[in-house]
Amino acid sequence: MKLKNIIILLFFLGSITIGAQIRANLSRGYDLQSVEMKIGDLTVTLDGSGQIAGFYSGALEGNIDYYDNENFEKYRYGKVKNIGNINVDYWSSLNETDTKYGKIKNIGNLTVEYWDGINVEREKFGKVKRIGNMDVDYWTKDGFDERKTGKIKSIGDISIEYGAYETLNQSKYGKITRFGPVTLDYWSDGFMDKKKFGRLKSVKGNSKNIMVVFL
Repeated sequence: MKLKNIIILLFFLGSITIGAQIRANLSRGYDLQSVEMKIGDLTVTLDGSGQIAGFYSGALEGNIDYYDNENFEKYRYGKVKNIGNINVDYWSSLNETDTKYGKIKNIGNLTVEYWDGINVEREKFGKVKRIGNMDVDYWTKDGFDERKTGKIKSIGDISIEYGAYETLNQSKYGKITRFGPVTLDYWSDGFMDKKKFGRLKSVKGNSKNIMVVFL
């Protein structure tokens, strides 16, 4: 599905959704699929790979328009220009291979920045670095444990942790074990509880401000 269609779809769905200030959506494999962040009047969705997946506000009102200058604005041609009074702009560059080229630059008053530059680690390169005043960081390669490499490490002051590799017990390996104040535990007895092994055992710390949910 094209980005412009995803943005519109999330805008419509979000207008009828009540959620936390920051909501982590986990996959069936207990991996981070997306994060929804409420910043001011906007809720921005960041996917698990560190890219903007969409946004919405509390109320849907107004017309939807698109950029239509193919000759002089190729970097944003055909993309959403505004939804109601929310304007959207995109990064331009003379170099179409620039990692930011054509990616979302502004959503209303929010500016989106990306990790780029020759000194940026490969695992972070091209991913969202900041949304408004919310910094986003990613796990870089850590020895032989590569299951979390490139995944989101922190959003603002919220740290995200994944289960480390353990030779004798891999029930948590690669799965989210912490999202800020929210902790997740998994069934680890592979003898007595074989059918439960590796499945979610408990979630503690969910609140109206920071919440983990499962898709």
